[in-house]
Amino acid sequence: MYWDFLVHIAMACVSTYLIHEYYTTFFKRAENVLLGNVMLSLYFIWQALSITTLEFMPAWVRLCVSIIFVIVVALGYQGGISGKTVFAIIYNAIWMLSELLIGGFFLLVGLSVEKYELLGSVISKLFLLVLIKLLQRFFRHENVNVLSWKENAMLMTLPIGSMFFTHHLFTLSHAIGMKSYIIISVIAFFVILLVNAVMFAVYIKLSASLELKRQNSIFQLEIELYGTHIKEKENAMLEFKKSKHDLKNKLIFLLDLLQDKKYSEMQAYIEELIDLKSLDSFTLAQSGNSLIDALINYKYETAKQHNITFNSKLNIPIDFSLANADLCVILGNAIDNALEANINKVVENPFVDLRMKFETNK
Repeated sequence: MYWDFLVHIAMACVSTYLIHEYYTTFFKRAENVLLGNVMLSLYFIWQALSITTLEFMPAWVRLCVSIIFVIVVALGYQGGISGKTVFAIIYNAIWMLSELLIGGFFLLVGLSVEKYELLGSVISKLFLLVLIKLLQRFFRHENVNVLSWKENAMLMTLPIGSMFFTHHLFTLSHAIGMKSYIIISVIAFFVILLVNAVMFAVYIKLSASLELKRQNSIFQLEIELYGTHIKEKENAMLEFKKSKHDLKNKLIFLLDLLQDKKYSEMQAYIEELIDLKSLDSFTLAQSGNSLIDALINYKYETAKQHNITFNSKLNIPIDFSLANADLCVILGNAIDNALEANINKVVENPFVDLRMKFETNK
């Protein structure tokens, strides 16, 4: 009895190690290490209980609870919950397929699955460990990008369907007991196992493709913003050259007013000269970061079209710490939300007040 208890605890430890190795293949550990350790501890407790005291539960109930605990472990790793849910279901599918493959082999050679249950569990875990190490060889520290819930739900159908199909196929083969059926079942288990293993590559490629598509759309926006920024600079330069061209004649006129002691006229003319409102539309944002300036000036023109006062106070270095792609999304969405709120709601004095500051760590 005591020996059986130690064996079950050891098997639970192996299961916990396997799930840890599996997740670290695709996801980085969360910054909160304590949370990750707590989640792994809960999984260990579940594994120990499921082996020793929860055998009365129906197989499908234990499978569902196991999936939940595998997802719980995923909370200790970085990444979106929908993507980690897909990887959790694939993990359970591969684990189940490994056990069924070993069970089918036992039936094929005439061994009792019930009598050699512990041996089958050990072999299936070793087999799963080999699979995880192979995955690490191809996907170690792979950058798993976030997919939408819809896309993740579609990817979940294969491992879920695999578990349902293989479970009933194994039950049927075990009930019939014919060697030919068992051979076909073992081959089917192996093929479905390979298909589920390929799902990792499919997920990585799909997420990378969608991320590339997102980056391309953002880069296209950046190009448009840079074009707008250059056009604004050109207009400002033309305005400045025009003012510079007339400067000599204006100074002569001022000198004439001064000699005639027409001080009031001279004061009015000087006030007219220093009126820089004609240049404001081109130089609202002058942070030194061309991307930020172009984006804000572009949104400023939109605000002017809807009679929305747009104020900005910027203090940002040229080398900004955030990636341009992410910066476009965050800043652009924030300003769009503010403009939309002013446009859709009738207010007396609509305005947008933008303040940005960046300080390096000392």
